[in-house]
Amino acid sequence: MFRHASDLQELGPGNAHGGFVSILPSIPKLWFDEYDFVKYCYERQLDPVQERIEILRAFLEELSGHYSHVLLDCPPGFSTLTRSALLLADKIVAPTIADNTSVRSLRDFVEIGLRDTLGIEPNSKLHVVVSKFSPWNNQRAVLDGLKATYNVILPPVPLRDEVLSVSEHLDGRTRTYGQKYRRPLHRPLSPHVAGMCEALFRAI
Repeated sequence: MFRHASDLQELGPGNAHGGFVSILPSIPKLWFDEYDFVKYCYERQLDPVQERIEILRAFLEELSGHYSHVLLDCPPGFSTLTRSALLLADKIVAPTIADNTSVRSLRDFVEIGLRDTLGIEPNSKLHVVVSKFSPWNNQRAVLDGLKATYNVILPPVPLRDEVLSVSEHLDGRTRTYGQKYRRPLHRPLSPHVAGMCEALFRAI
């Protein structure tokens, strides 16, 4: 586990947001370990989702006195590990883009995944984060539709420098982070990230 994993000043020791941030990263081998775990459970007529929930619950109980929040970053799809995390979670944060294709995928995740498959009532658990938001085209209308349907954490995360990055790539030019942001990287990003964290924790 990597302690003090964030270089954001707002998340450093002795501040209002807590003492430290730790990250427990995954590795590709976990995909195959999960397959072996599911096979092991089925051979013994055990429910792999419930078995995984008990393992995660015991792990989280050990951390309860050390962390105010634990975020489980689930991969795309509906694997045993993802279903276990969704059932165990107090709140679910679903990122999406404000376009019709992404919103349709979000709706399938909510209706087929959460409600029909797992029996989770999304109104009590689900919070939506809109990423790569641009205030033009139809994204404002899509955002309004999302706000009318889900608990949306505001403000949306803006699209940053995408067009310029593509044009530079086509021209064969690249920039350093310092050239892109014109100052140390954590300074312009940290207020935005800290603000998003505050909005998220207020919402949940």
